[in-house]
Amino acid sequence: MRLMPQTEAISNFKNRCEDVLTKLRQGPVLLMQRSQPAAVLIDPEAWNQHVVEMRNLRLLLLYYKRREAVRADPTSMVSDEELERQLQAKIKALA
Repeated sequence: MRLMPQTEAISNFKNRCEDVLTKLRQGPVLLMQRSQPAAVLIDPEAWNQHVVEMRNLRLLLLYYKRREAVRADPTSMVSDEELERQLQAKIKALA
């Protein structure tokens, strides 16, 4: 996958949709309108991968924040059951 998205004018997307969608095989396509970024096209598999990675990163961040809170105040520690309940609630909220 390319780090720098390919660019394409929105007018080209309107007029040559199939050609622009073919570019998605090589990575995301940045649609430009009047030389300004307007939208990014990304294939569904890559999108799903990004969504899963973001969810996992949010959960990891939550874990580190919670760990620091317990270090700062050991009385804030919760039982395994309560932690599991809180994590399940967070997972549902992120889905």
